[in-house]
Amino acid sequence: MLDTGAGGVYFNVLANGMPFALGGERSKGSHSMAMYHSAELAFLASVYGNLLSNNQPMDFYFRPQPGAFNGMLRVSPDLLPPKSVKIEQVWVNGHEHRDFDPTGLTVRLPRSQEQQTVRVRLAPVSVSFSADTLDTTGGRAQISLLGTLAVADLSVLREQVEAALTAGCDTISFDVTDLVYLDPQAVRYLALTKQHREFTLDVIGAKGQVAQQLQDSELYQELATAGGRKGGRS
Repeated sequence: MLDTGAGGVYFNVLANGMPFALGGERSKGSHSMAMYHSAELAFLASVYGNLLSNNQPMDFYFRPQPGAFNGMLRVSPDLLPPKSVKIEQVWVNGHEHRDFDPTGLTVRLPRSQEQQTVRVRLAPVSVSFSADTLDTTGGRAQISLLGTLAVADLSVLREQVEAALTAGCDTISFDVTDLVYLDPQAVRYLALTKQHREFTLDVIGAKGQVAQQLQDSELYQELATAGGRKGGRS
């Protein structure tokens, strides 16, 4: 509501719509107004720092109402340089959703009469690998791997695995459907970690070079014995 006296807006109104202007609420230097700008600056610092400076992916969450935006959700968090970021993965109500434009930064929402929770992972175009923990309930961590897992990306994988184990998970399930390359060093890391930390490992959706790398490793027999799924989804 516009504040025509002091300029700016009233961010607080009463139930009947009248501005709430007691005490210092109207002042631009009030605790509430200051928090508005602090939160905005923190958000922008995270967006520009992660996506443009540190080359770190970010997850953004949306709760669109049924029929909102004519089914087209635009997820760019701010004005960013053209083609500087891309959509890597999208989940709707916890399930992977593939109807999106990676460079146009839009998501085509599924038809629903219920409010949906949309999780969108944005990453700098230079990022070739990402690991994302989808769930850690019931002692089981579900981690999705995407892109090319080279030696330089081991720290990203290690961070997700350590976080899952620290959370008390005794089973880690990797969805590698969107993983196109798996470095032998990453396989050795998983084998050694499994040996020392004693957790169950499950692999879903392995194909091509990823499946071959697993079959050529010492993890293959362990996965087969434990009933791990090395091939397509099941």
